[in-house]
Amino acid sequence: MKRLREIWPSNAEALRAILIIPSLIGIVGALAFYPSAGIQSLWFLTAVVAGIVFRLMYGVVGKKVNKLKNEYMRDPGEVVEGLLVVGIIQAPGIAILRSDELELVPIAGKGYTIPLNELEVFKEGHMLPGKYVWGKRAFILKSHLKKRLAFAVEESISERWSRIFAKNR
Repeated sequence: MKRLREIWPSNAEALRAILIIPSLIGIVGALAFYPSAGIQSLWFLTAVVAGIVFRLMYGVVGKKVNKLKNEYMRDPGEVVEGLLVVGIIQAPGIAILRSDELELVPIAGKGYTIPLNELEVFKEGHMLPGKYVWGKRAFILKSHLKKRLAFAVEESISERWSRIFAKNR
């Protein structure tokens, strides 16, 4: 079972929470402050609108990631959701670890395949270039492609992947 911090915002459980929590806060806030603030308390209902907007935004991303996962599930290897950085582009996508290669496929842009014997992990931690990833492990790769390559996956998966990368150095 995944820990709460390992769930991506585009996951179905997270999407429900993104909609329900702001809606509850907005409705309860509006009702609680209506006796003292009157019509001004209705500003709390903007939280409902914000929840709907974020739900729609992350829902679109979730559909694209799920479509990619379904396309690659039949292929051999372990397919996981991730946050990918290729050059200056950062996008959600999937990472596929096969017995001899790592493939990074973002929802937008071009994917990259790196043979494991050429893969060099430059840095490993909780930081992607310019972003802290909570509950995830980030791998920043050395690349002969002259592009910055990095990706983050859930911590529960990253332990095993880290050992595989170290073994293939």
